[in-house]
Amino acid sequence: MENLINYTLQNLLSQRNDLFGDDCNFLYFKNDESFSSSDGLNSSSKFGQIAYIQNNREYFSESLLLKRNSQEAYNEKFKIFAFLNESIFYSKILPFFESSKSIRYLFPKFYCCHIGIDKVETALLVFENIQAKGFVRHKSRTYLNYEQLLLAMRKLGEFHAVSYRIKRTDPDTFYALVSCLTETHFSVVNKNHYFLQMITQRGIKPLQNDPQYSDKIANVENLSKKAEDFFAEVLTGDKENPVSVLCHGDFVKSNLLFKYDDSGKPVHVKFLDLADCRFASPVIDLASILYINTPQKLRSEHWDDLINEYYNSLCEHCSIDDLPTKEVLLNEFHMKVFYAYIASSYFLPQVIAFDTRQPSVNEIIYEKFGIQSFKEASLDILSKVIFEVGGSQTTEALADILKDMIDRGFV
Repeated sequence: MENLINYTLQNLLSQRNDLFGDDCNFLYFKNDESFSSSDGLNSSSKFGQIAYIQNNREYFSESLLLKRNSQEAYNEKFKIFAFLNESIFYSKILPFFESSKSIRYLFPKFYCCHIGIDKVETALLVFENIQAKGFVRHKSRTYLNYEQLLLAMRKLGEFHAVSYRIKRTDPDTFYALVSCLTETHFSVVNKNHYFLQMITQRGIKPLQNDPQYSDKIANVENLSKKAEDFFAEVLTGDKENPVSVLCHGDFVKSNLLFKYDDSGKPVHVKFLDLADCRFASPVIDLASILYINTPQKLRSEHWDDLINEYYNSLCEHCSIDDLPTKEVLLNEFHMKVFYAYIASSYFLPQVIAFDTRQPSVNEIIYEKFGIQSFKEASLDILSKVIFEVGGSQTTEALADILKDMIDRGFV
């Protein structure tokens, strides 16, 4: 790995005169362990600076983040495509979007990538380290607060607005670029029947014995039975659907870093980890943040505020002629919001377990089945373990999501 880092950074110095100037000679990469990362299933992070010589003087670059492959990815063959998608987004799509409307500030600066298509271990992406510029993660991995959500919804609207604008002004280039993105989600590429169906039962079971909801869950149960097909359909883009946009694809709290003013109010946010970006329904991003990372009390009190913040941002950053009406967007939300419950059934157990310091997926799999890592477990075993992770708090949170969807007439 050290050879790969040195090779990539040496090439970066020679190719980016706009950043480092002429005649730069690479010396070494200086590690910095004072920064923390929230590593995903497909990647892990390393922080530090490039030391280099120019005009007989030694210099250090700004703080960098090196994103490498993870040893914990569930499916090896999709890891490389996750890196390719992120590289395509930063090197091709974002510069094209930038020509229409400035949104680059929503993302960290991208320096370069090195990807050997046949070797996952040779994938490396280089970014600025935005933590060194005051962006931090919220201490709780589970939920965002109201001010964070308002800011996230406003900036998400700005991001989506560019898609609506460019789809109309330059559709050929837009669709050519988004078609370069490779599907990485196992539920679409290789449908694993009954895995999603099983884990979605967790929030349904408490409602079966709840007199207020037991006679209202027939549609929920039907959606659960076809969870795999429903999930894959929502993730797949449709040119004929005027609502479809370029989505972040994994718009959840772990992929957002905030900067705060002296009073502690969030004033800026950066979007991270575009490995799952895709052309699809905006519900993928909207519903994920509103259900996976929003507690029920906040949803109950501020739902309209958050939706309005998103739509007002769309209108502010795009001509009204390019936008679907608010009613059309809400109808899209109505039809596809169950996607967020399916996703929550997988992700919420893990983030709640982490926050409450309960046993992780890997710990339970090892304790019950003697398997070292979840990537070595069958989907049958993984589904049974996910059903337990996070305990009663997770079960209650998933049931609350379904109650909210039922109360709003979504399902």
